[in-house]
Amino acid sequence: MKRLCRPLELGEQQFKAFLKERLEDKTKLLTDALKKNNLPRFNVQEKKLVSKDKAKITVLKEDCVLFSRLYIACQNREGNLEDFFKFENHPWPPSLSQMGQLRGGTKADLVKSLADASSQTVEQPSVDAIILDGAVAVQMLHPKAVSTFEEYTDSVVAPYILRQLEDVNRLRGERFCCLPEYRLTGSDS
Repeated sequence: MKRLCRPLELGEQQFKAFLKERLEDKTKLLTDALKKNNLPRFNVQEKKLVSKDKAKITVLKEDCVLFSRLYIACQNREGNLEDFFKFENHPWPPSLSQMGQLRGGTKADLVKSLADASSQTVEQPSVDAIILDGAVAVQMLHPKAVSTFEEYTDSVVAPYILRQLEDVNRLRGERFCCLPEYRLTGSDS
């Protein structure tokens, strides 16, 4: 009843204020916008807040009732109890859901547990020879703060090749060509 009386009273107050401000006192223009009322609609019911503990107990009770009904039905129909216990009675496993909804999460939360579970091995296999494609190596290695090809070769490419030679007996390089007189920007100086 309160929902029905409140809008009526509010509408009458606003109508009287409209007449007074715009027609009698003329403090506002007749074309000024009216304030919007955010009143609850009739079809919207107020949600009752339920504590998490009560919600968990409710879900557990529903599960217990469902389980008992299914168990009794399985016994009455002479079903196999091993088959009955083989399947889940939930859309998601209870460990992954909360209140019947799948739990959300972020990928970053998984990093800690995955790092602990896996062992990192950064061992390079022992080989007799490797072949490096110079064009690919140049595209792969980014110049940090160098301005000439000579600096790029000395500070970026040469250390990369030396790292590759640590575990190898033979190295063959294809298409390595660096001319020190040219700058990386392409301008002459």
